[in-house]
Amino acid sequence: MNAGPGAQQPGAAPAPGGRPGQMTAVMRAMAVTGPKVLRIGVVQAGRVIEERIIKQRTTVTIGPNEKAMFVVQNQNVPPNFKLFELVGNDYHLNFVDGMTGRVALATGITDIAALRGQAKKVGNAYQVKITEEARGKVVVGDTTFLFQFVAPPPVQPRPQLPLAVKGGIAQS
Repeated sequence: MNAGPGAQQPGAAPAPGGRPGQMTAVMRAMAVTGPKVLRIGVVQAGRVIEERIIKQRTTVTIGPNEKAMFVVQNQNVPPNFKLFELVGNDYHLNFVDGMTGRVALATGITDIAALRGQAKKVGNAYQVKITEEARGKVVVGDTTFLFQFVAPPPVQPRPQLPLAVKGGIAQS
């Protein structure tokens, strides 16, 4: 096999548009690191008091019980209410009659009161399946939960001691 003047190396594809490095930028933009994770902000008295990214896809609970992921002092919420419930690999938003808010779904922005009609009744709560494009707010008493799905943060490497410190411990 003789490579002529216009031949490419085996396995190499020309960059679209002919600019070098353009394909790399496109591939970085398209890189998928797995399913998106929940980012939840807690607002009280108009101030964000807590923001958390739930790195492991798991059920998010709220309530007055200290075992809840987010502790909320409200009598209308059960002790360990599953606000975002993981069913299989899909998240479901659960809400009860005392809760208000708005949710942006694939079908558009909807008030929680309007979602009751299309929600599945589970015990005394309503349940709506949400996708990774969903975002919104749920108001529980004087506490507001803002949520959205984000790309998972990169895994942080374990911190290691510098070699000078390691050597100093071993020699003494």
